[in-house]
Amino acid sequence: MEIHERLPRLVAVCALSAMVAAAASAQSTSTSQMRTYGRGTVIAGGERFHATDLVFGPDSLSFAVRGSGERKSFALSQVEYATRIKTHAGQGALVGGGLMVLAGVSAVASVAADPTRKLKDNATSIIAGLTAGGALIGAVIGGTQVDEKRVFQNGRLVFDLRLTPRAQDVRSTSRRPELRVGVQF
Repeated sequence: MEIHERLPRLVAVCALSAMVAAAASAQSTSTSQMRTYGRGTVIAGGERFHATDLVFGPDSLSFAVRGSGERKSFALSQVEYATRIKTHAGQGALVGGGLMVLAGVSAVASVAADPTRKLKDNATSIIAGLTAGGALIGAVIGGTQVDEKRVFQNGRLVFDLRLTPRAQDVRSTSRRPELRVGVQF
């Protein structure tokens, strides 16, 4: 088979790989009335909870306590603080899969440009496998990158300033002193 006969199949595999990678990195959509988060930390009713399935309604927050699975619900006036925790597995899968698609397409273009070389019959399968492997490796690497962000703080603005003086002795393994100033309104 010539490259021109296999090109539609290669393009279809590349398009399918791109759609799978984009679907893996898609964020959950939320309506204007409710916001949902996979997991996070909640301080409500004077207690701290490690939570999953956080759902912010118009005037309440409900979540499942991680470990026990017990469902809790609080009015937003009782919630002091809430964060969401997410990983970057979706973005990692997108980058890893995208890089492998680009590498495969450039390899096919290189073979097509050289009249002395022929494209193998299993090139499509190899590109698809490399793309899936790149997406998997990217997802694993991205999954190790955890990000915690404050999503709710009941009526307070927090300002945090850190000043870290330089250590005099660079070979020192001791922890550097840190000055923290916090202001709450």
